[in-house]
Amino acid sequence: MRELNHTLIRHQMWTTPQDDIKTRSALLKYYNSECLAHVGYIFTLILIFVGLFEIHIRVSNELIQSMILSSIISSVFTILPYLVLRTLLWGWLANSVVHIPPLRWEQRDFALMHRKCAAHIRGYNLRGDRVRDPSFVQRMAIGTRGLLGFIISLWFVFFFAFLCLLLAFPWLSLQLT
Repeated sequence: MRELNHTLIRHQMWTTPQDDIKTRSALLKYYNSECLAHVGYIFTLILIFVGLFEIHIRVSNELIQSMILSSIISSVFTILPYLVLRTLLWGWLANSVVHIPPLRWEQRDFALMHRKCAAHIRGYNLRGDRVRDPSFVQRMAIGTRGLLGFIISLWFVFFFAFLCLLLAFPWLSLQLT
């Protein structure tokens, strides 16, 4: 009986076209807030780069200079592209909200609409047929969803590689400043 009541309430919730608009509006607000958050992360990272570079110039110890410079360079090669791709992904999802056709009244659900938007940017239609191939940048952005651990590991690899490079060739540090 409890499941039946839940089903009836769920069907009663999604009976008007305005509910589709409300769901799209909520999903669009969510995507836009994620996009703005990632833009904020990018600006924060750039401010950190500027601050670290200023510290790098003022420090006289060669080892600390090399560590600061290698952290900046490794972040530019790992974290910054990750954040840019994630920002693009949220932007494409926000764009796809207006491009997917209205769902049937029994299917209007926030999670289902999110899956349809994600399928839209991957190049699938509502039936699951592939209608187009996503661009290279879209494939890269879609692939970043589960890569945060890999990105962090890659950052450490770049950090130690650039640190060794800067310590082996001190004149390179002077050329970068």
